[in-house]
Amino acid sequence: MNAELRRCFEQALAEFPREPPCVQNNVRMAIRHDHTKPVFVSGQGECEITVSEGDGEPCYEVKEPTVTVYRERLRAHPQRLSVENLESIRGRLESWEVMTTELRCCFDLVLREFPKEPECIQENPRMCLAWDERKLRLLSEDGDCEVSVTCCNGKPSYEVKVKSWAMYQERMHLSEQPLSTENLEGVRREVRGLSGTPEKVKEALNVAVRDFSSEPGCLRENPRLVIECDRGEMAFVSGKRENKVDVCIIDGKVSYSVRTTMWVTFLRMFLKLLPEALLKLIPILAHILQC
Repeated sequence: MNAELRRCFEQALAEFPREPPCVQNNVRMAIRHDHTKPVFVSGQGECEITVSEGDGEPCYEVKEPTVTVYRERLRAHPQRLSVENLESIRGRLESWEVMTTELRCCFDLVLREFPKEPECIQENPRMCLAWDERKLRLLSEDGDCEVSVTCCNGKPSYEVKVKSWAMYQERMHLSEQPLSTENLEGVRREVRGLSGTPEKVKEALNVAVRDFSSEPGCLRENPRLVIECDRGEMAFVSGKRENKVDVCIIDGKVSYSVRTTMWVTFLRMFLKLLPEALLKLIPILAHILQC
């Protein structure tokens, strides 16, 4: 056995044990080298594996007979899911005629949004892909990151879940989030559950939720709120962004400050003075009623 043929066998021995049972128990493997072509068969030999000489490295190729086998191989072989890989997977599903309209919408959206993700997500070398008729999931093997796209009533939605503050921090630079009290509370819950979240970040979110929820409606409907935290910031926007709300950490203490339009400034002062004015007015009204 010469060196080239030995490398082909070594490649087969390295790759074949990683195949799922549906391949290992039903495969025809051919090792091609010059005029030599040993063949090994298991079961009915419906899956085809070819190992041949490549440019410096042996080439290991698998031809899946059904979409079920293809799905199992994707689960068994986590990989870096680049745009090229995702497009290749979509093409294979189209060739088997299992691509529903909803799943096609999911692929279209993930191909638009996934390239915008930070390197810590895009470059993850061990991601699995799963799908059904209306949903597409990209899940890292260690479970630290999940990208899911779901199509409901013809409208796909894109969502990313991470488990560490480091990955969340990388993502929060990508875009501004819609601002509402409910969304702030949702972000606070999510950040609390991440591993490695600094206590000051949690405190800043507590202050943001508490103080922003007490602002008058005219301010909450039209601001840009920025929470500065741990060498970065989270930005939330609503309406025309005419009012500015900043939550930052100064000398170890969380500071909440507001810059508003003249009308909102007047309204905030009025609402702040109103309770005090009512307290002074109540005894006067009580005295008048007793007379």
